[in-house]
Amino acid sequence: MLAQDLARHDMQEPAPPTRPQMTFEEPTQEGVYRHLQEGHPSAGLVSDEGVGFFGGHGMSEDNRGRTIATLSKLWDGAPITRTRGAAGESSVLAGRRLSSHLMLQPVVAAQVMGDPLLTGQGFLARFLVMRAPSLVGQRFLMSRDPRRGVEHEPSVGRYWEALTEIVNRPLEVEQETGEIRPRLARIEGAAYQAWAGFHDRVERDLGESGRLTLVQGFASKAADNAARIAAILAHLEGLLHPSAEHVERAALLMNYYLEAMALHTEEAQIDRKELQAREVLDAIRDKFGGQVSAQDFNRMPNAYRSAGKVRPLLALLVEAGHLQVSAVNQQQKPRAWRIVSPEGGAW
Repeated sequence: MLAQDLARHDMQEPAPPTRPQMTFEEPTQEGVYRHLQEGHPSAGLVSDEGVGFFGGHGMSEDNRGRTIATLSKLWDGAPITRTRGAAGESSVLAGRRLSSHLMLQPVVAAQVMGDPLLTGQGFLARFLVMRAPSLVGQRFLMSRDPRRGVEHEPSVGRYWEALTEIVNRPLEVEQETGEIRPRLARIEGAAYQAWAGFHDRVERDLGESGRLTLVQGFASKAADNAARIAAILAHLEGLLHPSAEHVERAALLMNYYLEAMALHTEEAQIDRKELQAREVLDAIRDKFGGQVSAQDFNRMPNAYRSAGKVRPLLALLVEAGHLQVSAVNQQQKPRAWRIVSPEGGAW
């Protein structure tokens, strides 16, 4: 009798309250899953110090693949899964949404933009990347009214009002599963014609020798991103379905992001090579006493222990004037290098 009473009591156990937190800064894959499972079904990965995310535990060598895969699935709107050996620990989460806004210092952004895994896997292609011009030297106070801030700008005020209304609007959520029931925004008629025109222009520029070949992964998602932006613009104006004007405005924004991504990707690749070359140069100076041979490649830092990785960087250092070739093999291929005088070099 007591056992039956206890069993009935357990069945009446109330569900724990939803966690009030809606944002996080440096999550692991497991942390994202638990947050969306036990907390609000819509969350934000938001940080004004994005280095904490890219340098955190979730993006360590052992974990970054899982973290990237989970975040990419959330961008796609796909369910995320967790498989464990213990009974009751495996589950599937559907109907969850994640937004992301990360700010990075230029030196960190260069490393992120040049990371082969982040670019090759398509993770960065899901972000809208931009770098605002610096206002240093222009932030004067004498011509400003100290009583008026950005909130007094009419357009900013209207935007904040729209956001406040949206944030205060309850989400439609399935009570049993916690899944969001999103409304479907359709791009049809003139709006579709405008969207298809943008899609085809980007597709042409993705062809061989096109201006977007360097950012192929990002550009391939440009039309998808434009559709999302158009839907957001319509939503902010109280409409469900985007108009042709919303699509055209979204296309203008995406053109900006495409140009910015192409520029930053090219710069990041150059910066990454220079950073790697500096690391090799430091190793030659500190570990090898200023000179190195091909026989020493297996003693280089882990990332540069193969000839295929270190030789191009040595060639770059020679070209920049930091190293000179001190010996060649029978095929006249460099086999030893030494650091030139401190005054030499372009860096």
